[in-house]
Amino acid sequence: MPSLLRDERGSLLLLQAFLIVAVVSAVTVIADVGAVIGARQQLAATADQAAVAGAQAVDLRDYYAGGAARADGLVLDPASVAASVRRYLAPALAAGQQDGLALESVDVEAGSVTVTLSARATMPFTSMLGVPSVPVRASARAALMVQPAA
Repeated sequence: MPSLLRDERGSLLLLQAFLIVAVVSAVTVIADVGAVIGARQQLAATADQAAVAGAQAVDLRDYYAGGAARADGLVLDPASVAASVRRYLAPALAAGQQDGLALESVDVEAGSVTVTLSARATMPFTSMLGVPSVPVRASARAALMVQPAA
């Protein structure tokens, strides 16, 4: 009769159980991190497009007075920039494009526009553990530049 210390029955089952737990844990972490990265990229793309929309809000009175080929560049109208950014983001905000999508700031400085957005990234597996989402932020900067006539 074999000794209890020499009996190895069931040891493979224990190893398989540990491997299954490790693989499932790795898959859940990868899926959750991927969801956060995807939400961040989508938010960054939206911020890029909103910044470009804002950078097109040229101060028309200054443009007509000085022209497009001025040495100091085009002047942006801060009120028009903010309105253009909000107008661009209105459909995304109304449709709930991203969970908790919000416009944090629109900054106009030196002929460029910086748009900062925030949202919440929903995580598919960690939400089962009581962490349904994490905050993500993205900023984008755009400047309208005019090429001089050749």
